This record gives sequence, structure tokens and C-alpha cells, in this order.
Amino acid sequence: MTVASSAMIPDSLAEFPIGTEASFDTVIDRALIDRFAEVSGDHNPLHVDEAYGKQSAFGSRIAHGMICGAFFSRLVGEHLPGERALYRSQDLRFVKPIRPGAEVRVRGTVIAHDAELSLLRLHTVVESTTGDELFVEGEAEVVVRPAVVKCAPDPVAESVRRGALTDRTFLVLGGSSGIGRAVAEELAREGAHLHVGFHSNRAGAEEACELARSLGNSASPISLDLSEQDQMARSIGELGPLDGLVHCGFGSIVQRGLERGSWSEMVDAFNRSVGGLYHATTAALPGMRERGGGSI
Repeated sequence: MTVASSAMIPDSLAEFPIGTEASFDTVIDRALIDRFAEVSGDHNPLHVDEAYGKQSAFGSRIAHGMICGAFFSRLVGEHLPGERALYRSQDLRFVKPIRPGAEVRVRGTVIAHDAELSLLRLHTVVESTTGDELFVEGEAEVVVRPAVVKCAPDPVAESVRRGALTDRTFLVLGGSSGIGRAVAEELAREGAHLHVGFHSNRAGAEEACELARSLGNSASPISLDLSEQDQMARSIGELGPLDGLVHCGFGSIVQRGLERGSWSEMVDAFNRSVGGLYHATTAALPGMRERGGGSI
């Protein structure tokens, strides 16, 4: 990973210059070890059985190493960079076992930036609070998300009457998560009947449909693959006339600099995003014309 010069660093990373450090202290006691065993399902006797631990080479039971992974999550999510964090990766090297009652310091230090991805690389450690024992170390990659801008309510949107779309039928592509899921749920609140398009997240599509049904609207999930355009067009055509089509389905986009990408990746992204909208629209148009109009 390259380290960008200060002139290249976006504002989101400039808040965390190289060398920025954050830490917190905590105690890994028996109660914490037992709670982690319950949450993780890891009841290895080396961690939870006092008698077994005493007979082991360690002379006592020891903490699960992955407790430190949970602490790194707290470090990133609450301290460095905090609420705007999106964990990308974390590697761990277990240096020394942690015995119940250990007082530890969980510490992270910014060691590199990636301006392309708005990403921080952190050196992460769990050590004794005195600093003379190292238990776990590793490196984390953390995306710093843009700050959330809180906008004033839109008076036009606020004035829209609930139920304004009663008896209208909408298809939401990519309606199982993210913006598409939010759009599907808002359409349901306005009284619309829904077809919720998904690729792999059927559970998310089902949840959006359950909300619509709870409000008295019909709703159904529909499996659509933007890369299989003939199949997608047939499936949309079989839905019957639509009053509206919302396109929020793009699939995963390769995230790297242009000089490290390939033209085939660019074509694939274009086919799924722009091509997907084109084929969905041409499939929906006949039914919309039959009804005298529609919204895309």
C-alpha cells in the first residue's frame, strides 16, 4: 500500500495523520472469558475449566485469543477513527497467552494512508498496562466513511400524504439492502404494492416484503441477476404492468485505482449498472404504456 503525500490526503484522512494513536485500558477477567465463551460458542476447557487449565502446560486457564479481536473492534469503532469506521481487514499474531485478571491496554497507531480508498492502516496491539508484556499484535485496514450531513427536512417531501401511492405497483431493483431497501420500505409506507428485486440477499428482500404486507400491501421478492440480461427481462415482463421502476441494483464494483484496473472490469460494471437499467426499462415499458404511463 502506498503512503500518500499530505497534499493528496482527503479531508477524511487528514484528521488522522500518521502517528495518531488511541488506546483504552480494560481487564480480562474470568467473567469476561465466560461471557465470550457463551457468545462465541467456544467452550474449549483450556478457556473455561479451572481444573483443566491447571493441569495444562500453562498452569491455569487462559483467555480466548479472539477476545483481543473484539477489543480491536471497539478500538476502531469508538476511538480510531470512531463512528465513521468501516473495518476492511484485521490480522492477528498471538504472542503470549493472557491469564484471567490481566490488566491490558488496547492500542492502535496510524502507520499509513490509502487516499484512493479513504483508508487507514493501523498497527494494533494488546499489551500489559505497564507496557512490559505484549500479548497480541497485528495490522488493521479501516475505511473512514464521509461525515454524515444532517439536512433540514424537505417541506415538499414532508407534505406528501401517506398512502399517496395506494394501488400502484413498483419494482425496486436492488431492494434487499442499502438505498434500495430504504426506497422499497418508503414506497410501502406510501401504500404501494411491491416487487423487491434481489441477487443474493433473499433474506433482506423478504424483510422488506414483510413490512409491506404488514401495512396491507401485496409484496413479493424476485431474484434478478443484472449480468443475465435476457433472464432479467423475461422475469420483469412476467410481473405484469408496473406503475414504477426504481433502479438501485449495481452489484459489487471493483475498488482500486484506474491504473490497476482492467477494461473488462470496466465493461462488466457498465453492463450491470447502465445495461441493467436499460434492459429493465425496456422490459417494463410495454406494461407502463398499457396503463397509460409510469415512473422510472
